[in-house]
Amino acid sequence: MSMSDTLPAPAAGSTALRQRLSQIAAALAAGLPLYWVLGPQPLGWLAWCAPLPVLWLALRSSRGDAAWMTLVAAVLGLSANFAYFRLLMPLPAVLVVIAVKALLWLLVVLATLRLVLRYRSGWTVLAYPVLWVAIDTLMAALLPDGNWGSLAYSQADNLAILQVAALAGVPGLLFLLCLLPSVLALLLAGGRPYAPAAGAAALLLAAAFAGAGKAAGGTGGHR
Repeated sequence: MSMSDTLPAPAAGSTALRQRLSQIAAALAAGLPLYWVLGPQPLGWLAWCAPLPVLWLALRSSRGDAAWMTLVAAVLGLSANFAYFRLLMPLPAVLVVIAVKALLWLLVVLATLRLVLRYRSGWTVLAYPVLWVAIDTLMAALLPDGNWGSLAYSQADNLAILQVAALAGVPGLLFLLCLLPSVLALLLAGGRPYAPAAGAAALLLAAAFAGAGKAAGGTGGHR
């Protein structure tokens, strides 16, 4: 065997390593926005787009890569609760809670990915928000602490948006919060086939915001 026959192997290995490192960096970067919205003091404005990087990465990756990158991003995001959880429970319980919540993120993202790849239709922009609303509603009904930590509570300081919750409840607000990143992720990953669904979703969001703002203005005017 000549020396030239052995040269491609290290190059291929180096390329694979660089690709894996870039995936790890992308997963960590996707987790940073989640860190600022999944903790005890979430940034309400960021909650509207924080899941976008995770969804985009999943849609652009193989199922296996999508799984571990989603898990890394979710654990990083949920780690914002670590100090708060430690005030309430021992370390093993904290780790279990974070792991379970991260697995919920994994379940929702992989289920969304499966539906999108299977049907490749505009209606699949609804998969991500519907799945989160279903899980959130089950948690509210079955768990002692309800749906504590729901992304919808990130809007607690936004009076205009709270008008949506007054009309449609927490599920309605959560649906809108999850719809925007879902639409953007599918547009970025799938392109023009999702444009009509994106347009319809944009109209829905615009109507919700306009109605919420009008209701909030009316409420303020009656004080």
